[in-house]
Amino acid sequence: MSQEHRAAIKDAERRERATWFRSLPVQQQAAVLRRAEIFRSGLPACWSWPASVPTETDYRRMQRARLEAEGYADDVLERLWELECTVPFDDDAALSLWQNGRCAVCEDVGFELVTDHDHVSGLVRGLLCRSCNTLEATNGGEDSVFGRYRSRPPTQILGLEMRYWDPFARELAPDRRNETPRDPWDDALQL
Repeated sequence: MSQEHRAAIKDAERRERATWFRSLPVQQQAAVLRRAEIFRSGLPACWSWPASVPTETDYRRMQRARLEAEGYADDVLERLWELECTVPFDDDAALSLWQNGRCAVCEDVGFELVTDHDHVSGLVRGLLCRSCNTLEATNGGEDSVFGRYRSRPPTQILGLEMRYWDPFARELAPDRRNETPRDPWDDALQL
């Protein structure tokens, strides 16, 4: 492929991205630019958040405000509040409250967050949007935003230690730090 042909392809790709970007609502354009800036900086968004662990009082206050915002009648609200108070405040709740619906890497909000964990230690690292969780698994350079995230994730910032609950195996993820690494090809040879 010639240099001119490559330049033409890159130019077409740039125009296509610009057209796509202009088609987004202003709020989404701002989110795309913010995410690009975070990736360029190489620093996870959570590193800029205050490093104080939310208290149970903070958690209860936020839960009460959420219930009140849903517009229930007073008697229903009080019953829901009684039920809500039976839910224990634990490290999961503290992490969720601290992240406040934000992805720990890109700070996007409004997307379902997934629990990211270390597959060797079995410990939770933080909550990520699906996009960052997928990218985190494949972009492992220490100097990348994901490498830095792994070196100091939200649970470490807050001093929390939580074992990952595997929803597929329906059990806590095992700690494999002291195990001898397995060669995945050994299993294939036994077929």
